[in-house]
Amino acid sequence: MNLDDIEQLPIFDEISTKSMRTFLGDEFNVIVDEFKTSTPALLVALKLAAENGRHEEIIDISHRLKSGSGNLGLSAFSTVCQYLEEGLRDGLELNIDQIINAIDNQFERIINS
Repeated sequence: MNLDDIEQLPIFDEISTKSMRTFLGDEFNVIVDEFKTSTPALLVALKLAAENGRHEEIIDISHRLKSGSGNLGLSAFSTVCQYLEEGLRDGLELNIDQIINAIDNQFERIINS
């Protein structure tokens, strides 16, 4: 994956988002707001785990972020989290700091949308 290309992905996947909005109605916006509120603490935990080389914790946190964002149709954010999770699970040598920066950037896109 080229992390520079991730900026080309939409913030929200229109099909997933439309489906979730139809299913959840007004509750969808509440869940998105909860995601925006709870994610900063997970990002801090992710950075701390990376600083301390705790790969299993990075995998767990990136999985939680991927799942939560994927359920909301947050394409780019979910994709980067998945890349980090699966790359570590597969034993790939990753630039974890660079990927976490990409996750931060995608979260900023969500906040500013």
